[in-house]
Amino acid sequence: MKYNSDYKTVGVVGAGMFGMTIATLLANNVETVLLYTRKHENVAIINNKHEFKGIPLAKNIIGTDNLQEIGERCKLIFPVIPSQVLRG
Repeated sequence: MKYNSDYKTVGVVGAGMFGMTIATLLANNVETVLLYTRKHENVAIINNKHEFKGIPLAKNIIGTDNLQEIGERCKLIFPVIPSQVLRG
């Protein structure tokens, strides 16, 4: 059952194990989850195979390497990256 919300597209910045877990949980409740990863080849794997690092992903999880797209399309964004990476 989908949660009725204004958050139709939600962003997750970070495609590590925790980021994928958050994206998967969100995918049950929103129309689209944009999952950010820095590497273009990982975006292709997520979007074409609907899996990443051997973990199957819901079809409504869309990979992107464009932070601007997340900023423009998402009212709610989950930053799920290690704190040492935030500094950069």
